[in-house]
Amino acid sequence: MGQHGPGVLPPGLRTLGPSGGATNATRLAWFRRVLLVHVAARTLLTEPGWVVGEYGALLRWATVGVALAGVLAPHGGALKCTRIACPLVLVSALSAFPDNANHVFLEFVLLAFLAFLDERDEREGVLLCAALRGTVAIVLVWSGLQKVIHGTYFDGQFLAYMAATKTWFTEVFQHVVPDAELHRLTAFNERLDGSTWQPAVGAGPYRVDSVLFVALSNAVYVLEIAVGLLLLLPRTRAAAALAGIAMVVFIELGAREIVFGILIVNALALSLRGDAPRRMFPYWTAVYAYLVLAARELVPMVPYASS
Repeated sequence: MGQHGPGVLPPGLRTLGPSGGATNATRLAWFRRVLLVHVAARTLLTEPGWVVGEYGALLRWATVGVALAGVLAPHGGALKCTRIACPLVLVSALSAFPDNANHVFLEFVLLAFLAFLDERDEREGVLLCAALRGTVAIVLVWSGLQKVIHGTYFDGQFLAYMAATKTWFTEVFQHVVPDAELHRLTAFNERLDGSTWQPAVGAGPYRVDSVLFVALSNAVYVLEIAVGLLLLLPRTRAAAALAGIAMVVFIELGAREIVFGILIVNALALSLRGDAPRRMFPYWTAVYAYLVLAARELVPMVPYASS
């Protein structure tokens, strides 16, 4: 495939990818490393699924070993390690279904593209960049559409429920929800532990008399759909990526799913100019290393951190 230039790709794919060349190949190679570090850390932070049983430890350490080997290996070895890690991640995800985090499937899809497309080939590199960017756009648009379909964001019901039952959401929304409203919401619930409450049977309504709160609730799905669509257009891609990263950071203030947050931020960074994956690689690696050590109580866990 290396004999063909990017011009032979369909116009739709050409608009999603750069013009190829060393810069694109370097950016994608570093994104591969970031994703493999993510795979290793996420695997260490989650328990194997019940289906694999006694083979769970073997699956876990095989996945971690292959992923880290891919980070350290030259490109040919990294590509081979990606191809091995891909089915391991899928088996791990399926074995834990439906208890696993849904971002594991996003992780698998990104890995699959990196396993079957080689960024060193100019045409495949453009196709790979288009596939990764397109996947992120689809995830964001579908996430927004789901919120529209279910309708629990229109009057803030879902976020009000989260503010009432999760301390981290309460800490974020206490600045936009009147104290009386927040007290009313939390009074619906019975405390389970220090950070979680159990809603009483028939509790509600989870509605808040705050225009700002309802506006923020509706802004979530509007931004997700808008950012996803704008990522498809070359002229708006960089601005959309920055808006998407800012949106993820804001959402993570309440959700605190830091492993997912890092994954989606790195995927969005592929739409920025320059080599963000290479520059951010040591910082993300340090964060992942901290999370793994904290999970094993080798260092103190910052209250914010969650997978």
